[in-house]
Amino acid sequence: VGLTHKGVLRRILESACRRHGIALPWRRAALGDPRAAASSSRPPASRKRRVRVLFGGDTSERQVSLMSGTNVWLKLMLGDHLDIVPEPYLLAPADPGTEVTALPVWKLPYEALLRHTVEEVVEGCNRVLSPEMAQSTATMREEAALALGRASQSDGEEWTELHPPQLSNLEAFVRESSEAGDVVFVAVHGGVGEDGRLQALLESREVRFTGCGAEASRLCMDKMATGRALAGMEAQGIFSLRKLQLPTSELIDRDSEGAEMLWSRAVAELDGPSSLCIKPVADGCSTGAPLGSSRLPMAAPPVCYHTPPRFPTDVTASIRAQATTLFEALGLSDFVRMDGWVLPAGDGAAPQVVFSDINIISGMEQTSFLFQQAAQDPRSRASEARALRAAKLLTNPSASLWVVRLRCAEDLAAYGAALSAGASQMVPGTLSSAHGIIEMPCPPPEAFLLEPFLVSANIRISRGEDGGELLVRDGDSDWVEITVGVLGPQGELAAMTPSITVVSGDILSLEEKFQGGTGVNLTPPPREVAKEPSTGSKLPPKSGVKAESVDVNLAAQDRITAVAAALKITGFSRIDAFMHVHTGEIIVIEANTVPGMTPSTVLFHQALAEEVPMLPHQFLDKVVEYACQRSVKEVTS
Repeated sequence: VGLTHKGVLRRILESACRRHGIALPWRRAALGDPRAAASSSRPPASRKRRVRVLFGGDTSERQVSLMSGTNVWLKLMLGDHLDIVPEPYLLAPADPGTEVTALPVWKLPYEALLRHTVEEVVEGCNRVLSPEMAQSTATMREEAALALGRASQSDGEEWTELHPPQLSNLEAFVRESSEAGDVVFVAVHGGVGEDGRLQALLESREVRFTGCGAEASRLCMDKMATGRALAGMEAQGIFSLRKLQLPTSELIDRDSEGAEMLWSRAVAELDGPSSLCIKPVADGCSTGAPLGSSRLPMAAPPVCYHTPPRFPTDVTASIRAQATTLFEALGLSDFVRMDGWVLPAGDGAAPQVVFSDINIISGMEQTSFLFQQAAQDPRSRASEARALRAAKLLTNPSASLWVVRLRCAEDLAAYGAALSAGASQMVPGTLSSAHGIIEMPCPPPEAFLLEPFLVSANIRISRGEDGGELLVRDGDSDWVEITVGVLGPQGELAAMTPSITVVSGDILSLEEKFQGGTGVNLTPPPREVAKEPSTGSKLPPKSGVKAESVDVNLAAQDRITAVAAALKITGFSRIDAFMHVHTGEIIVIEANTVPGMTPSTVLFHQALAEEVPMLPHQFLDKVVEYACQRSVKEVTS
């Protein structure tokens, strides 16, 4: 029993309009919205297609996956999708060695999904299923049903029923999807979600799903195999850096002499670069690679949140009562967020509630505590707008910093020692140049890749003399890092408009890729990025293309389309590359077959920049449409 995101926002607007004596027409027909007629002719439930949005997992990208899955589910649910019924499913972390088919899968109710970490979601599901909570929930639901008069007053788009989470496993999830003819929207980043194992399971039961098939997923996950697949495309202006694959056993327990021998071998085989880049052979996202510097960010400690708080019922009731009293005494309106502490009084006395801060403009991000609390609130509609309370929104970013720049044999030895010790981090001062905490893959993968470290141009925003903002390209490199979405059915895939990211520091982190407010995406790359040829270019054009004869962005798009075809990508994907700013030639970094779909993903920016712009929910509609169109034979061929 509780409000959806739409219901929360409607209650706030109703309260504000009532306070100012404004009549706000709610029905679309009153606004002349053509969608009103469409919504009146929605297909019956039996003809709607169910889309199971699967996200989570146990890789370092699981929190981004949670954001992606939540965003996809909300947009499919709250958009104008007349024939789609989305359902959220969490692929939960499991013990090492668990068979893929036995991985736990939770079917989530509305309120269980509005959490900030995968661990928090799992903990909440287990807590809800406890006997004490089950009894408490049943009682609360009965009381709420009587208070709300739901049968005649509720709006299905604004209210959500409380259903307990349901636990099964991946095998059952795939079987049920097949039997029901459902579509699976794959939003599990890295690991089983991106290395082809999940896709192979879905294909074995002829389940239609979004994104690439098993073969393309395996190919793109293995960066060594990706490089081999692109070999021979140099004449088209498409390159891949030379790579040296090393088993993890060759990196660990090396003394200084052994590290020097390995370093010399790697430099010789990779054509003599001054520094190297080391990363796992197979992982979903290469983030944290220094862009011309080695300063790395500090890792954030894990934080867990509880809604409702783990206080006795009388303490929670006291907090709510005192917050309501304070709300009225201060003459507040519509909604606010109050922060404070609950202090133990001792000697059996009731705890003391101390309010420290009142925020009259609360954060409204999609997993805000405002929405969490409203989704679980059993109170009546009449009092809802007045009683909404939101706690402070705190994020728990999880950056995958597995791509590291090595400058000498000593760095290689230090990296191998950290692997040997099973360290989760390398502390500042471990490597030869200054750096922060470096996250390590834990447990280590079976193999690593060494590549020449390419120093790309640093794009930053600077202040001009008039106080305005200027885009500046620092350094003597003519290469900039771009990311490009590709979209379309098999055989008709096309690249979208490229984007570049202006980083806030020296690395491109998971947050800057996927979280709003942490990085600036420029779509398309503006002309200021490529002003005039640089005489200091480290990697001059190799295909003989004349800079003045091409539209750089269009040339890069065409090459990304060719890369997608060579990698057998289907549906949609995101390809990262270095682009030469005068020719549009590209050096492919990696292809992400399950790209991030958070609210700030560049794919939504690029969709809006298309010749026929697509809003985010329209882009997702296309992705689901392509999944429905293709046959399993097309996927596996």
